[in-house]
Amino acid sequence: MSRLSFALLPFALASLAGCGSSPGAESTQAEDVVSGKTPAKDSPAEEKNTTKSDPKTVPATTAAKRTGVVFLHGTGDQGDVADFKCTGTGEDFHCAVKVAVDEYWIQATIDSEVTRGDGAKRPYAVLGCPLGSQTPWPNPKPVKGSGAEPGSAVCAAAETARFLNGPDGQAGTDDDITDIVHVTHSGGSNVVRYMLQQHASSPELDRIHKASRGFVGLAAPTTGTYLADWIFRNGSLPNVLNGVIDLVGGAGLYDDDGTNFIQTSTMKVFNKDPAKLVDTAKDVAGVPSFMGAGTVPTASGDQTLVTCAGGAETKALAVLHKLYLSENDPLTSRDGCSDGFISCQSSMALANGDESRVIFGRLDNGKYIGKSLFRAHNQSRRQCDTVDVDVRGTINAIFDAPKKVAGFANGTALERLRFEPASVTGLLEAAQSTTNIRTTRARDIDDGVVIEIEVDVHESANLGVRATLVATTVDGTELTVSSEQAAAPSSRGTRTFSLFLPRDAARSQGERLSVRDVALIRHDDASTLALLPRVEIAP
Repeated sequence: MSRLSFALLPFALASLAGCGSSPGAESTQAEDVVSGKTPAKDSPAEEKNTTKSDPKTVPATTAAKRTGVVFLHGTGDQGDVADFKCTGTGEDFHCAVKVAVDEYWIQATIDSEVTRGDGAKRPYAVLGCPLGSQTPWPNPKPVKGSGAEPGSAVCAAAETARFLNGPDGQAGTDDDITDIVHVTHSGGSNVVRYMLQQHASSPELDRIHKASRGFVGLAAPTTGTYLADWIFRNGSLPNVLNGVIDLVGGAGLYDDDGTNFIQTSTMKVFNKDPAKLVDTAKDVAGVPSFMGAGTVPTASGDQTLVTCAGGAETKALAVLHKLYLSENDPLTSRDGCSDGFISCQSSMALANGDESRVIFGRLDNGKYIGKSLFRAHNQSRRQCDTVDVDVRGTINAIFDAPKKVAGFANGTALERLRFEPASVTGLLEAAQSTTNIRTTRARDIDDGVVIEIEVDVHESANLGVRATLVATTVDGTELTVSSEQAAAPSSRGTRTFSLFLPRDAARSQGERLSVRDVALIRHDDASTLALLPRVEIAP
């Protein structure tokens, strides 16, 4: 390696900070009522615990809706809950971890993106959490350390919930923030996806999900990043340097769980895991996603045109691409399509080819939406080249649109990744629990389907279930009708979860309904214990 390329390595590794740090109570027995619907009376007569699919929520108030924006940084440690401070009242209310403002987003960017159409500013929160050292979910076997880690979503959820409480810090009062848009950059997108997808696992996450109007993912590693693969590849230069630094007692260079889990191979599994990220649908648990991604300057030297927020790191990444990454691989080549850290294919994955869900970026068909050229990875999180104007317009449009969480993807084409037997094996390999699905019963009632999932519990755990109602049309097309989930602390014995999956009573009688992807989840360690690809509905 030349002296020049070695000298540029620290800057290139620092650009991972563009994905992270700165460039510079057991329930009691309950009657079988789910979402106001009563299952058939011939339910099993044995004693059981039944869990409703609508977890506890904050008491309703008569206050007008108040909107706010929640920012979450990328892969890197930017403080924790103790660093999150709130100040101000009314429209001036905001909460933040200072370092995430000063070194990651910059106040001018935040001020621009929270500005409403009338020129006033919305309340906002800038979260700061250990996204570099932890996976989003509970991790019993972290890369570093000797004990289990709670997952960075615990921090992000606690800070978001504090913001929702409003200036007085109390939930259910008239100053609560009722509706939010999440704005994430890089690795932060997967943390928010996890929080939304697993919203039934706690009342706190359920409240956040209900308040969520939209999700903006800037440079999101939805299918992972090849540079994470490179860092964890045995024998690569970063891998060697990480080992050396660890030996002398240093902190290491991006060799912790926050980077480890976004390898392309692991994200293939996590994007199909019901206990983690579930799928890559463009509505994340019913919350519409909008994606933005720049395209990196070419390997021929056009990175000199990048003049804002991280030019040195962009140049260093160009050197690393030339030295280590294949020029013939469209996912890794600078002249393929990436922002220098995340491939366009990965960052555009949640858009699913829908131009209306792209803020700026390039789709798989080669079409560019908006301005994306010369917006490298770090540029998409700063007030550079009108990025902030694009994001602000999207935030305002989300708040102007009807709320979409209720009903999820009712009547749209099936977007969920399918849990067929071949893909189930990999998910269940690590599941050693004897807790399993005992029986399932699905019945058509009025304007929906009730499915009862009876579980044998052999160890106390916070268990959850999820299921999706699909309709098969006369031409064989499957449509997602609705999706539901429930969770509850469960002790040893038998527990029955009841889910009501709504459907439109006016739907074509020619469609055949069935329940897909019934999953049993243990939220304590984000593991999937059992999966049933399909459950037929009793006549």
